[in-house]
Amino acid sequence: MPELHGIVDDNEEEDAAPQQNHFFGLDLDELCAYKTIKSVRMRDTRLGLLYWSSVLIVLLYVVLYALGINRMHQYHDSGVGAVITSLKGKATFKGKAYDEADLAFHPASAHGTFLATRILTVRGQKVDHCIDYTQRCNCKDGPDCSVGVGGHFCKRLAWCPSLGDGNTGTSPPPPSSAEVITLEGLGRVELDIVSGISFPGIGSQFFVTGGSKGSVNPFKNETIESLLQRVQPPVKLEDVVSGGALIGVSFLWNCDVVEDCEPAVAVRRLDQTGFSEPRSWQYAGKDGGLLRDTVVAFGIRILVDSSGTGRRTSPTLVLVQLGSGLALLQLAAWFTDFAMLHLFSATLRHRYVEFKIIETRDYSDLRDRLDLLQQDEQSEARGLLGSWTGDAKDGDEDMDLGPTAGGHGGLGNAVLRGGLS
Repeated sequence: MPELHGIVDDNEEEDAAPQQNHFFGLDLDELCAYKTIKSVRMRDTRLGLLYWSSVLIVLLYVVLYALGINRMHQYHDSGVGAVITSLKGKATFKGKAYDEADLAFHPASAHGTFLATRILTVRGQKVDHCIDYTQRCNCKDGPDCSVGVGGHFCKRLAWCPSLGDGNTGTSPPPPSSAEVITLEGLGRVELDIVSGISFPGIGSQFFVTGGSKGSVNPFKNETIESLLQRVQPPVKLEDVVSGGALIGVSFLWNCDVVEDCEPAVAVRRLDQTGFSEPRSWQYAGKDGGLLRDTVVAFGIRILVDSSGTGRRTSPTLVLVQLGSGLALLQLAAWFTDFAMLHLFSATLRHRYVEFKIIETRDYSDLRDRLDLLQQDEQSEARGLLGSWTGDAKDGDEDMDLGPTAGGHGGLGNAVLRGGLS
């Protein structure tokens, strides 16, 4: 029975032995072994706060700045905008009606429109010497110099009587032959602005203001008075009737091209001294001389533009940002280790080094030691052989170390029997 138990125990031990996973003679467990980093857990409040504060800063940078503000996980493309602006309505002056053909020099324009508020007309101008109010000069005070709204104006060859920036206000007044029309009822004139944008680099959709579900175009049938109220700060119509104004309307798009998008709108006043547009027509007089009619229209010039940036989420960029975030987390550990080993007191640094750094033996001369050990073993073996053979000479190649009548097995047998010391 003891022998039976011994046999059974031996079989059980053999069965319990781990089975090696071999593939074509290769140990797969050894070949595919997984290596991981062994960490040291430092129980220190200051180190913990420093590390987790650094981790929080990295997470805030990745989540808020990289992904939230800069949207670095998306492709970006500048938009190609388009706008169309038109005016409709009427104004009056002394019982006369003026429609958009009279009020708007550009009734429909791709960059905005112009609405006349005050029109000055001089008919029958001819070339002569007079004070030219269309261009300033450096003349001195005198009969050949006049001071107008824009500065000093000199007498020279010009279209006379002259009508320009220098005499379209109140000082000096326009020529006595000038016709002045100050329009009324302009606040009811309606303005239509249609704007859109596309981002051809990342999508083919064309976005239009008010085109999203549940949205309307805020500049559909917009009156001039309400448009001026959108300016920051608001502008009163009566303040710009005499001198005009330059108003900028900007449609600013920030779109994800896979969703509906509507623009933000900024309305600003861009001028400092007003705005006017001159026009003239030349024709032959009764005496055959060349004459000209000049019109200077003050009014509200509306500049419209549509611009913005489109974006589209990219799985590749998402992975890039996640990878960079994980890489940046290593900075938190590096910064904590640097502070632990360099910025704390000498006593604490010494204690941290004991846990953080493990010194090994110096194995740089291990190969030299192995060579010396092999030489010592060979020398000792040659000494043992020489003492046993006695008269053996160098070069005796036929020396017999096998079993002989007196040797009883030779050197190996003597060593086993303890014959050599």
